[in-house]
Amino acid sequence: MATRANSGRTYAASGHATITAIAIDGAGNETISAPRTITVNTPANVATITSIESGTATNQTSLTLSGYARFTSTSGTPSVQVRVNSGATIEATLENPGAQLTAWSATVTLASGSNTIEARAGRGGTFGAFSSISVQRDTTNPNVTVTTPAINDVLAQQITLQGTVSDASTIESVAVSFDDSCTWIPATFSGGTWSLAWQPPEDTLHESYTVQVRGIDAAGNEQIISRDVTVDTRAPEGIDPVTFSVEPGSYLDRFETLTMNWNAPYDPYGTPTVQVTIDQNPDTDPTTNATGTSFNAPLNAEGEWYAHIKMIDGAGNSETSHFGPWYVGNTDLSTVCSARGQAITLDGFLDVANNEWTTSEFLDDDERAGQARMLYATWDADHFYIGWQGARWQIDGELIAYLDTQTGGSTSALSGAITLPFAADYAIVIEDEITGTLYEYDGSQWITSSLPWEFAHDSNNGGGTEIRLPFGAQVVSGAVQLLALELSDGAPIALFPTTNALTGPWNAAYIWSDLCATDDPGDGQPTALNATLNTGSVPGTKALVGPGSFIEYGISITNNETNQTLSSAQVNLTGATGLSFESITGITCSPAAACTAGENTWTINLPDIDPAETAQFSVTARLAADLTGIPQISTGIELEQAGSPLATATRTHATDSTAPTIALEDPATLSLQPGLQRIVGSADDGTGIGVAAVQVRPEGGTWQTITGTVLWEAVLNVPQVSTYSIDVRALDAFDNTGTPVRYDFTVDTISPTVSITLPATLRGGLVRLLGTATDPLPLGGAITDVEVQLGLETNEWLPAETPHADCGHHQLSVVVPVGLAAD
Repeated sequence: MATRANSGRTYAASGHATITAIAIDGAGNETISAPRTITVNTPANVATITSIESGTATNQTSLTLSGYARFTSTSGTPSVQVRVNSGATIEATLENPGAQLTAWSATVTLASGSNTIEARAGRGGTFGAFSSISVQRDTTNPNVTVTTPAINDVLAQQITLQGTVSDASTIESVAVSFDDSCTWIPATFSGGTWSLAWQPPEDTLHESYTVQVRGIDAAGNEQIISRDVTVDTRAPEGIDPVTFSVEPGSYLDRFETLTMNWNAPYDPYGTPTVQVTIDQNPDTDPTTNATGTSFNAPLNAEGEWYAHIKMIDGAGNSETSHFGPWYVGNTDLSTVCSARGQAITLDGFLDVANNEWTTSEFLDDDERAGQARMLYATWDADHFYIGWQGARWQIDGELIAYLDTQTGGSTSALSGAITLPFAADYAIVIEDEITGTLYEYDGSQWITSSLPWEFAHDSNNGGGTEIRLPFGAQVVSGAVQLLALELSDGAPIALFPTTNALTGPWNAAYIWSDLCATDDPGDGQPTALNATLNTGSVPGTKALVGPGSFIEYGISITNNETNQTLSSAQVNLTGATGLSFESITGITCSPAAACTAGENTWTINLPDIDPAETAQFSVTARLAADLTGIPQISTGIELEQAGSPLATATRTHATDSTAPTIALEDPATLSLQPGLQRIVGSADDGTGIGVAAVQVRPEGGTWQTITGTVLWEAVLNVPQVSTYSIDVRALDAFDNTGTPVRYDFTVDTISPTVSITLPATLRGGLVRLLGTATDPLPLGGAITDVEVQLGLETNEWLPAETPHADCGHHQLSVVVPVGLAAD
């Protein structure tokens, strides 16, 4: 922003003068103009007054003046004289007496009223003419009044403060203060009046304020007056809660009277007034004064309705509340059919909670897609409405609905070989959130329809779709039929009516024989209840069970319906041969005779199961002590309602009814020495649960459990007898006990004989020695080992080779040290 350099006065001396202008901005940048030359001519001595403008008013008695004097030359004594109202002259003080141009100053005394002040300059007694100005001396304060507000007025919300102002001279300003002269807010004034728009402090309850108004005239005289007021900007309180006979946001299918109730509002400085209105405008300012704390009005036209209530105090403070909308239609049977209208808002959101879609318009739900799909249907004089809940078309496939509204039509679907259960006139296809097509059958094929149908999808709230379909030019007469389905990858995953199998045939449809006479679209329509039967068992089906085992079956039934209670349902249990049911927990079996312990068929009556709820219980079964010939055992579990099966399950366990077998480690050797002997063998349970124990019964003794299972050993004290017998058997974890196996041992009490053939002389080196060994008892007994010792008795015994089978000869290859004597 540019500034002006040397904004005061500069007086050039007589002669030529050069003038140059310089502009400088805030950053210090400057621009110098081109120079201009002027000629100054001073014909006479001149004194000017520059400290005050002519016509100025002041309230001062003494006034110091200043100005400049220009002389025609510098010779002679300079002088500047000043006088007031042609009175005596006053000699001014010169700043630079020797200069041709000098500043001067002088103090004068003013008279009340108008004053003429004159000044002249001279040298050597020669003066020029007086120059003069007029100054008004005014010591009278302005006259200021306040007309609005009146004394002790109660102010609410914005107000315009007003009043008058006058003065003998000119009014310079009018200002208002609300904080005891701390700050002043300029007011506007003209023609003797002033005004100021003021917003009192918000939420102020009956507080006293002093408003000050100040007027200042051109001479600096001021007058301040005060006006006491009360500020009340707080609206009445306590009217909440405002309640209604029908909640805001509700949908009404018939005209009703709406009643609103509230609490009496409170204001400490008076009784508030309540004004109310119920109409079809969302922001009406109510004007009807209410009596009491209740008001009602008929909602007697289709469309959106709103309620408005306002409370006002004595100061004019008010607070208005708006409620609604209420969506009003008229489908009452008492209304002429051609005049009926629905209040459904076509936005895709099925507002079931507020009765946009009612329970009577709910047809069914289908849980076969995993997440429940729900279908609604209703109508008015001109349209048929379909509501679908539970799918988001951008990810869940597409919706197809077939509708029969008149004679003609086709039983052929838009595609595929499926046959419709009725001759459809229209087919609606919703492909995604914004794309849909209405088809109509023209007598030979499906074509795109030009009827002005509409649909809306809401991807929130579980995914909702609302469809409004005009009935068409032909008046609906006779039955109207509907079938709707959801396709995913070309295959149905939800289908209404739900009594139809997804894969066909489709034999059922929703049928309304007379729309004008039907008040409940869902009454009498075909439905199928969906429930899930989940079963488990301890042990699991991969585990073996055996004689006397217990099996605990866990059973849970979930009602997948969203609106229907599962009632009069039962679970039928059927056990295979070898299994009986013993006890039940988690539910009471009624009658008790239906659950008799020891039986293999039970019927369990279930309590009512609410929508989306689950009932759980467990049943314990026991297997028979003998499962011979039973390789597996099963229990059938069936959920049924009113004789119709809803779900079935089977739990099958493989059984282990075979005992393990045993074997000796060396069955060919059945001879023992007297004394403590170790007998070793093995046991095998095949595919069974496993060997749990091996038992032995010595001759003349009792059964005793020995060490080991799959590999076992028995340490027995064999007596001095010729033969010794033992019985061995194995048991598994189910106590399946094997048939005892008897082993007869020969007790060998005679040692074998041995001979060796030695050469006359043994030389050092490798030598092969020959000999024989025989065991006289038992006859033909086998020699297991032959050992030879060379040299000293402390030398190592060396093993001989395996004996020849024919004659018992043994060979031994040894290294004989040189000089070793033969032993």
